[in-house]
Amino acid sequence: MTECLDRCGSPTACGLLPGPHRPGWGLLRQGTQSAFWPLVLLALVLLLLAGCDDGNPADPGSAGQELEKTPDLVSTWVAGEYFLPPNLYSLSFTPDGEGLAVGPGGGLRIVDGHWEEWEVPAECEPEAVWAEAPDAVFISGSHGKACRFDGSTWTVDTVHAESNFHSIWGTSSSDVFAVGGFSRPEIGTRGVVAHFNGSEWDRVEVVSEHRLLGVWGFGPDDVYAVGWGGAILHFDGISWSETVVESVRRFTDIWGVDPDHLYAVGHYGVFRWDGESWVDLDVTVRWGIKGIWGSGADRIFIVGDYGTLLRSNGQTWQSVSYNRDDLHDVCGHPDGAVYAVGEKGTVLSLEEGEQLDWWVSKRGPHGQTLRAVWGPDSQAVVAVGSNGSVFRFDGSLWRRMSSPTDEELWGLWGSDLQNVFSVGDEGTIIHFDGNRWTPQDAGTSADLKAVWNSASGNAFAVGESGTVLHLDGESWTEMTTPATETLNAVWGSGSGNVVAVGDNGTLIQYNGSRWAGIPTNTTRNLTAVWGSGADQILVAGEAGEILEFDGETWTNPTQASVQHYTGIAGNSGSNVFVVGLSGAIYHHDGTLWGRPVALEWSSRDWLAVWVSPQTGDVFVVGENGQILHGEI
Repeated sequence: MTECLDRCGSPTACGLLPGPHRPGWGLLRQGTQSAFWPLVLLALVLLLLAGCDDGNPADPGSAGQELEKTPDLVSTWVAGEYFLPPNLYSLSFTPDGEGLAVGPGGGLRIVDGHWEEWEVPAECEPEAVWAEAPDAVFISGSHGKACRFDGSTWTVDTVHAESNFHSIWGTSSSDVFAVGGFSRPEIGTRGVVAHFNGSEWDRVEVVSEHRLLGVWGFGPDDVYAVGWGGAILHFDGISWSETVVESVRRFTDIWGVDPDHLYAVGHYGVFRWDGESWVDLDVTVRWGIKGIWGSGADRIFIVGDYGTLLRSNGQTWQSVSYNRDDLHDVCGHPDGAVYAVGEKGTVLSLEEGEQLDWWVSKRGPHGQTLRAVWGPDSQAVVAVGSNGSVFRFDGSLWRRMSSPTDEELWGLWGSDLQNVFSVGDEGTIIHFDGNRWTPQDAGTSADLKAVWNSASGNAFAVGESGTVLHLDGESWTEMTTPATETLNAVWGSGSGNVVAVGDNGTLIQYNGSRWAGIPTNTTRNLTAVWGSGADQILVAGEAGEILEFDGETWTNPTQASVQHYTGIAGNSGSNVFVVGLSGAIYHHDGTLWGRPVALEWSSRDWLAVWVSPQTGDVFVVGENGQILHGEI
């Protein structure tokens, strides 16, 4: 045992104790020491009996002694998905098309056809929203909260602290109803209605023995509320009266065209008021219904659990398949579009064809793939990916940005935060000037995979079939190159020294006047390139391929991994990170390749990495919206 420790340097290096880059480290951090240490003691006994392996644990090409001697560069890894609100419960559109959605995690609003985060005060504890205009927005929430937004300022009221207000609706900004309920051991559950008169919440009434979940009406003296126990209440301008449909466990929402076309939806059913009684329409649904809205008796929509979507033409109900997250509310835009919102920030919009209705995700649930990441510093980081998604990190939160495209975005780079480019499918190029993203004409429909730009105004974009585009500060033009394979990555030390890499070992270099092909002695696909300067350029690719340029020649250093690499970045030649599939994250210290890190997230496919030039913080992005932040 002593000889083994002398040779390995420590029990950790010999594999006797879990090190920070071994799977056992994650188990210890999760509090399983009590189960783990007996196994360690058993291993020690076995080694004492059997002797030490005469292998070479200090092989510089493996994760052995030399790797363990280097102190950890990353002290804390923080993993998580991007910031999307966990649930969206309610949706409202103003007559001029302002769209607002809220849930426990905050809110969203529609801007230029795209949804972005809407900052709602946390103390609102939002559950429902109704808006008459952009400067007349009302939100009801938990613990009796009712909030008003006048276009610039929020007012937060506690209307009835015992109650949670689940729904809100108004005939105008001076006639607003919020409904909900509370429970007390001595009296049980009660349904509550609160009313806003334009200046204050002037009355709070207990109107039922059932908690209320939905409210809607035709006018000030014709308002309906529904809730648990099959309760349906009506307000005639003076008082509330109640009807109970015994066969229904709960009603969740109510909506109507006129008094003869009034619909209430519940746990597993749809009911219509025929002028005398509530009639079960015998609509077949597999899951619970949460919301209803329509533009007329022949165009009604219902949403519910497990992506339930139903549409009625006034005669029959048609099920529209969307087998994903629960949907909580549905509402129409003044231009005729219909939107639904639900779990994990889901927003759907209805696109109507001649025969079928197609529900298309406009915001995307939490599983958005992120393909590129970049930033000027650790307090301002941008990531892009599926369906034109763009996100920005401000040092504490990832926030979705409004994007002018729905195309897949693959590449991202900037000279500073006022000059950022992203590229994607079908020749997509978008530019961020510090305020907003705008599209640019690429002059091609080729799929673009990567972009790099300099502070001088020069930019290069690369993509399929050897496509290389150059921006000289005014317009994009296609360049002549020897490449025919898809180019996956591009980087430069300056506008006169640019390198692009691609499939089948393709590597081309630009000297300021022409592109030339560089032999690589590999047929593997090259996927990423980064450099610390003109005298150190690093390339990563499939099957652990690494190429290195020292200012004069290209070499293939020894690799310690067979992982498929997808990204490479650093903030100096001695602090470089390489990422790839199946959780691959490796560190290069300038001399030794292949130091594995962050094996705790070994099941995830990472697609890009970026390192803060100032702090060395590491940002890794990948499939299913995963973002890993390594804090120094």
